[in-house]
Amino acid sequence: MLPVSGVKARQKDILDARLWVKRNSLYLFLASLFIFATVSIIVYYVTPPASSVPAHAAPNAPPPSLPDEAMKQGAAAASVTNAATSELPKPVTEPDLRSMCIAFRSTASCSASGERRPDQDVGCDAEVTGSMSGSCHCSPQGANTFGVPFDCAPTDSPREAFTCAAVCLEAVTSKGGGT
Repeated sequence: MLPVSGVKARQKDILDARLWVKRNSLYLFLASLFIFATVSIIVYYVTPPASSVPAHAAPNAPPPSLPDEAMKQGAAAASVTNAATSELPKPVTEPDLRSMCIAFRSTASCSASGERRPDQDVGCDAEVTGSMSGSCHCSPQGANTFGVPFDCAPTDSPREAFTCAAVCLEAVTSKGGGT
C-alpha cells in the first residue's frame, strides 16, 4: 500500500491527466484523424485493386504468363533480379509514330495564318484535302510541339490529300526530331 502522500500524488496526477485531456481534446481528435487518414492512404495505395487479382489465384502464386505475342516482343528485355524472384519480361516497345500527331488545326481565308476555325479541326488520320488550310500540329517525344502550315491549294495545281499522321512523321524524320 502506498503512503498517504503517495496516494495524494497519484490522485493529483490522475486529475492533471484528466484536465489535460479535457483542455486538449481538439488536439487529440485532430491527431487521431490524421493517423486514420494516413493509414487509409497507405492501405489504399499499397493494396492492389480487386480486379488485378483473380479470385481463383492463390495469394503467393506466381503471376500468370503473358500471351505468345507479348512474349515474343518482350523476350529481349527479360531480366531476372535474383534467383528467388523474377520479373515478367518487359515488352520491347518502339515509339508510336502516330502518337506524334496532335491534330489538324483548321484556319479560315485559305491561309495557314488565318483566323482559327476549331469546328473544322480534324484528327490525325483524317484526310486533309486541297481546299483546307491550317496546320498539322506535331509533338514528338522529347521535343517541342510544332506546326506544319498548309494554305489552300490553287485550283490550277491541286495537291493530293494527306493525313497529319504522315506529315508529322515526315517532318520529324526529315528535321531530326522536329526541333
